[in-house]
This record gives sequence, structure tokens and C-alpha cells, in this order.
Amino acid sequence: MQHQSKSADLDSRIQTSRIKGVAFKEFLSWFIRQNGPSQINQVIATMPADMAKFFNTDNESLGVLPSVWYPAPVVHRLLDGLTANTSRAQRESLARQGSREVMNVTLRGIYKRLMSMLLTPQLYARFAGKIWRSYYDTGVFEVVIENDNTANCTVADWAAHHEMMCNMNIEAASAIYEAMGKHNVRTERPECVGRGDPLCRFITTWS
Repeated sequence: MQHQSKSADLDSRIQTSRIKGVAFKEFLSWFIRQNGPSQINQVIATMPADMAKFFNTDNESLGVLPSVWYPAPVVHRLLDGLTANTSRAQRESLARQGSREVMNVTLRGIYKRLMSMLLTPQLYARFAGKIWRSYYDTGVFEVVIENDNTANCTVADWAAHHEMMCNMNIEAASAIYEAMGKHNVRTERPECVGRGDPLCRFITTWS
């Protein structure tokens, strides 16, 4: 009974969790440019009406707006449809490519001024939680600078967790430190709630 209660509570939190359109829009635009609109339109056509209503297939980015918050289950359903019948390696590759494109756009666009202010890992760590909350309305995001070339990032209590988005965060972490001028940046994820761990952990190193 206790396990069922926890599962019901998590399902409830997922249903009410939201994701900001800012990165989601850029990912969709990139996917359509790379693959054409047919696959993504087919996925939307199979969605329940209360989910499909968030998308406009006549628009180049499906009508997704950067400033709008979207229900996590809607985003999850679309990502699941796009990655159906793919291997783990294929999903990881798609996440890396899509995340790099999203970060290239956001770091050189709407967040260019912000990143120019966060010139050091220490400053980024100080404001990382606030930046996270501009993308997701759940999750405790913390960055600790372990030494001169290592950052330890954890994401706990993230109700909107999804395999694709968590994979994209690996590439996003590297892109952020590269934007600071760091070289030979590498990010690994030794822990992930998708594998049964209590939180997601990202270790980024640079030279």
C-alpha cells in the first residue's frame, strides 16, 4: 500500500509539472529541419485531443511559444512518439544533437547577455537554480564547483524527468562551460533516477 501511495503521488506530480517552451520550441524546430514534418505530424495525430491541442502542425515550430508553460505529460508523449522503436544509442545520439542545437541558439540568443555575466563556474553555480527554474517548475538543481576544473551538478525531486531530456542535459552542461571559454569539456552522468538512483548527477570537467 505504501508503494502504491508513493506511485500515485508521483503520477499526480508528473501530471501537474510543467516545462517552459523556450528550449522545447528550439528542439522541435531543429527536428523538423533535420527530418521533415511528416514524422512529428504523425505522432501528434495519434495523441489524445487534450494533448494534440497544444500543437499547430501548420506552424514551423508547431506553434510552441518560448514563454508558455506546457504540461510535462504532453512533452513526454511527443518525445516518446519521436523515439519509438529506436535503440538507446540512437536516443542518446538524438539527445546530444538536439541539445547542442538548442544550446547554440539559446546561449547566442536570449541567454547571451546572461552568460556574458556568468563568466566563471563559481558565478554560474550561484545562479544555476534560478536558471533551471526558467525551464522547469519542479526539481532542485544545484551546482558545486569541486575544484579548478570540476563541477558537480545534481537534480533532485524533478517530477518532469524524462530519458530524452535528462540525456540532453548532459550535452547542455558541456555547452555551458564551453560558453565560458573552457576547453576539453566533458560531462558524465554517474547517477540517474531513470536507473533507480535517488537523483540525477552530472560531473563536468575541463582543462
